[in-house]
Amino acid sequence: MNSTLPQQQLGKMIGTIAIIALSLTGVIWLQKSLISPEKKALTPEEYEKQQQLEQIQLNVYKSLPSLGYGNLLADWFYLKFVQYFGDGEARQYTGYPLSPDYFQLVVDNDPRFVDANLRIAVSTSLFAGLPHKSVEFLEESLKHTPPKVTSPVYPPYYLWIYKGVDELLFLGDVEAAKKLKYHGC
Repeated sequence: MNSTLPQQQLGKMIGTIAIIALSLTGVIWLQKSLISPEKKALTPEEYEKQQQLEQIQLNVYKSLPSLGYGNLLADWFYLKFVQYFGDGEARQYTGYPLSPDYFQLVVDNDPRFVDANLRIAVSTSLFAGLPHKSVEFLEESLKHTPPKVTSPVYPPYYLWIYKGVDELLFLGDVEAAKKLKYHGC
């Protein structure tokens, strides 16, 4: 009986080591493509084609009902925007013309998503060069966002500040920016 106990422990230890080795092999195999990615450069025409396809997808998304999952859809559209914005090579060729479409989708599905609204507002104003669209969507978001809502990163008064900056610096509407000054404080 004494000889079986060490054999059982030895068997368990060998099994554990085998599982760990197999797991490490699996992780290395899965990560191999990230270590040495085979990246194929796309032509400007292919980037343009991708953007046209994405524009069609966004237009379809605009017509879909949320079915009570507006927050989830807004999160998903924001993540798609992050992927779109982060593709620097494609943006060199095509620019950022889809930023307002992502902004509209996020605001339509969850106007109280302060963090996403602020980030997409910057992209729409600065990178897409459409501050009037940014102001329009920020206004829509502000209609639905109570001042005391909690946000993981930015408090909601930043929406007022960003809207004021867009109106003052990009649109030249000093009077509108003055009115917003007190809302942001």
